Amino acid sequence: MRAARTLLFSWVGPTLNSPDLAIADWVTAHRLGWMNWLASSALKVGTNVLVLGFVVVAAFAFVVFRRLWFGALIVGTGIVLAFGVSGLLKQLIGRPRPPAGSALVHVSGYSMPSTDGAVTAAAALALFLVARRAGCRGIRLLGVVLTVGVGLVGVCMIYLSAHWTTDVLAGWVLGAAVGGGCDAAAAKLLPLPRPASPL
Repeated sequence: MRAARTLLFSWVGPTLNSPDLAIADWVTAHRLGWMNWLASSALKVGTNVLVLGFVVVAAFAFVVFRRLWFGALIVGTGIVLAFGVSGLLKQLIGRPRPPAGSALVHVSGYSMPSTDGAVTAAAALALFLVARRAGCRGIRLLGVVLTVGVGLVGVCMIYLSAHWTTDVLAGWVLGAAVGGGCDAAAAKLLPLPRPASPL
């Protein structure tokens, strides 16, 4: 039990572990100019107010068109909870971000867990479960697209040295737990339709 606790703390505690440092050094040594531009541009697009506003409007239109009011509640709650819990855990864990000298972007605050990883994972899983419950077509394709999207966000964070690798992994785990938990809680508390198709 003590060994398990030591191993867990070495991965989620404020101190860094060898895999994090090794991956960060490898990424820094193998950066390419066009990849730097691509990752930086992706981050700028993903945090742009106009882009985020468009996504919110598109999501609202989809909810209205499909009458998935329960879906908006589940996904929205998952995003808010993932954002709040990840912020609280950052303060409790207190892990510093990668050195500014190796970072292509400069982000303030603590590093573990990744808020971007948590929020995207929570939103993606909640959206997938909502779409599956509503019997939307192309559910497998949606799952692939959402998974790739979440993965790309995490990889960009690591590539830009905005986060350590285990920050992103912890964010994904947290987000998946929150997104799945919101769907499960809503299924218990609200008269939701059962999933229309198997995973």
